[in-house]
Amino acid sequence: LSIEEAMALVRNLVKDTQSIRRSTISFNASLNEAQNEIIALREQLEKSQQDALYDALTGLCNRRYFDEELASQALNPNLFLLIVDLDYFKKINDTYGHVMGDLVLKATAKKLQATCRDGAQAFRFGGEEFAVIIPNSNFSKAKSIAESMRKAIEKITVKDKRTGQVAGDISASIGIGELLKGMNPLALVEKADKQLYKAKNLGRNRVMPMS
Repeated sequence: LSIEEAMALVRNLVKDTQSIRRSTISFNASLNEAQNEIIALREQLEKSQQDALYDALTGLCNRRYFDEELASQALNPNLFLLIVDLDYFKKINDTYGHVMGDLVLKATAKKLQATCRDGAQAFRFGGEEFAVIIPNSNFSKAKSIAESMRKAIEKITVKDKRTGQVAGDISASIGIGELLKGMNPLALVEKADKQLYKAKNLGRNRVMPMS
């Protein structure tokens, strides 16, 4: 090669190298941007999943999550279900307003979570109703958990910081249902519901059945 040809070749090599470097920088920038977008999409997906399965007010798993979990747990023996209903909740809303009612629901959810044991899991069933699934248990343990929850709810006192209003004398009625052989999840819910209504009819603030 002549000197001119060699110099031209070197210049082309330098030009190609610079072009490759610019392309590499551009590719890395695009890759980083794509990775950030993937992270953002993953976070959005996780939030959407949480919104779909958790109750926004109380933080408990919602009714959809409950239905799925109960259907799964119903395949196992020794399963118990509690239906927990706050007594005279409409009166709380009418007397103190819905803000105070929401505070009572949040406080109830915390008490239920705090008293869950032996694998029990609490759910927001709907309105002022909550559900608790207790796997691998027996009636004595389920009754003990239910009584602990009832007594914990009795101790709830909430205060509205805006108005200074205080709501106490809160109670709940609880029905216990036991999954029997051949029983489907819906029948178990109905069984616990019937016991809940018995508790209401007998004066509220109690657990049924007694034994």
